Amino acid sequence: MKMSEYKVLLIDDKFGEKSLEAIINLAALHNIEIIGEMYHEKGMQIIEQDHLHQFHAVILDARGYQSEKDLTDTNKGLYHSLNKLKEINNSRLLPWFVYTGAPKNLSNEDFADTITPFQITHKFGRKELVFYTKTLDDMKLIDDLVLEISHSKNNDVIRKNKSFFEACEYIDIPSTDLEVMLNIFKQLDAKTSVITTEVMFNHFRKMLEHLFRHAHKLAILHQRCIDDYGKLNISQSVRFISGKNCDILAVKCKKSLMPKILELNLELFLKITNAASHTNQADQQYIVNVDHYQNQIKSSYIFKQLLYILCDMYLWYYAYGKANSNIENNKLLWETNPILEPITGYVQQDDRGKLYVENCLLPNNFHYKLGDYLIIRTYEKSTNIKYAYYAKHAELIKVDNL
Repeated sequence: MKMSEYKVLLIDDKFGEKSLEAIINLAALHNIEIIGEMYHEKGMQIIEQDHLHQFHAVILDARGYQSEKDLTDTNKGLYHSLNKLKEINNSRLLPWFVYTGAPKNLSNEDFADTITPFQITHKFGRKELVFYTKTLDDMKLIDDLVLEISHSKNNDVIRKNKSFFEACEYIDIPSTDLEVMLNIFKQLDAKTSVITTEVMFNHFRKMLEHLFRHAHKLAILHQRCIDDYGKLNISQSVRFISGKNCDILAVKCKKSLMPKILELNLELFLKITNAASHTNQADQQYIVNVDHYQNQIKSSYIFKQLLYILCDMYLWYYAYGKANSNIENNKLLWETNPILEPITGYVQQDDRGKLYVENCLLPNNFHYKLGDYLIIRTYEKSTNIKYAYYAKHAELIKVDNL
């Protein structure tokens, strides 16, 4: 049986009776599980003890009993719950709806006026309904439950991760990408699997790219980190802000800009997420291994780890970017060297079994074979008298792409 997406507490002294079967069945059709409690005081205790936020909304019967000791037929229990929910919503946004069928309330023109003061700060549901009438408004209640729960879950995520979303606003993340991030937060919190590993990894890298593009505008990143075609080199960008040589781009930052722990975490972040952004067989196998890992461990902690690394990166950059927004000052940290003319050609083998391309010797730890076509962008002068250069980095080029 599929687990319901939403869990709602219904406080009604008639819970368990046939009169409420219709709303419970209707809710189930919309993936809402209704949990019942007969007394308002007990119901509020359940919500106050719901530290994991398993309940997404509350439905309040207006004439429900306040407690087992107080079975008077009044709205006293309702006002007890409304006052409690007012306190709760200072720290947690929990949608609530008044649901009544009592003739005394429906015929009382002042009944709505006693509820509206509780709806000043937060009005849940449609504007024209202060309360929902049993049977008549059942479908409206279900529709509004789903809508408000969705809104409140987003607000809850934003409130819990306020600093991260403030950083997103500073970087000016597109709304569509923010929506995906909200869904990732909610998915990892709910332990569901709507977003696939590949989509999640790609979006994590996309969010990191947004950050680096913003850093590029402030010259926190070297201008060469984005090529003439607008493509960002993520791995070289990480190396640059870490104060490491960017051999491919022939640039370096004079100092590391971020904490060492964050630097190490980013390296791990790139290694794990890198597979999803490429299509070769080895990378695809790596994705399979990640999925296999998750199936073995049966948790979402690996994805939360990557998410938290991304969040830490955003928090660091938010503070650093605001404190270092002077473009000319940022450029003073650049070390810029001439870009070497790339060496291209087929891998060949000399009489000593050494592999080389043109006049450039390949290191023994390069895993290329005879006949591969390489482009070597970074190299240094060779101590081997037979070759002018010694390769430091090479890329395999498919012949059909030439």
